[in-house]
Amino acid sequence: MKTQGTQFTGLCPECGAVIAYEVGQWIERGVLWWGSEGQCERCAHGWCERDHGPVTPDRVRQALLTAHGPVRLGLADVPDKLVPLLRALRTTEDLTVAEARARAGELSATGLFGTLVEREYLALGLRDRGLAVVLERAVGSTEPQGPDAAAAVQPLRNVARG
Repeated sequence: MKTQGTQFTGLCPECGAVIAYEVGQWIERGVLWWGSEGQCERCAHGWCERDHGPVTPDRVRQALLTAHGPVRLGLADVPDKLVPLLRALRTTEDLTVAEARARAGELSATGLFGTLVEREYLALGLRDRGLAVVLERAVGSTEPQGPDAAAAVQPLRNVARG
């Protein structure tokens, strides 16, 4: 099971005291999950939420990206056929055909940036369809953009064909 989490502090929405938040993402039995929890020690305001699916709430993603930095997923080589790539993108990210084609172009050109768990999840779908991928940890805490994006990453590890 691949997992990533972080803790940060903020203000309690009920009483204004400092509160500790915990957020995370993980892959469990082939499904992408996210969670968020916290409890105020002053007023007992608290929550614990957990859900799954291709979209993680932005507050969870941003906390993970700030704490750990983004990861870039790219293709190790040009696929012979586009169909396995499109199927993997449509299945893992719940995309339309047109959206999957656009993402495939982005993946082939500059790669896709996201949290470690998001990119690992997509890598699993790509490997299941015989595609070789490369994961790289981006240097810094923001997603590199444009032609200099490749210079801002360092190798994380290669994920070989399944």
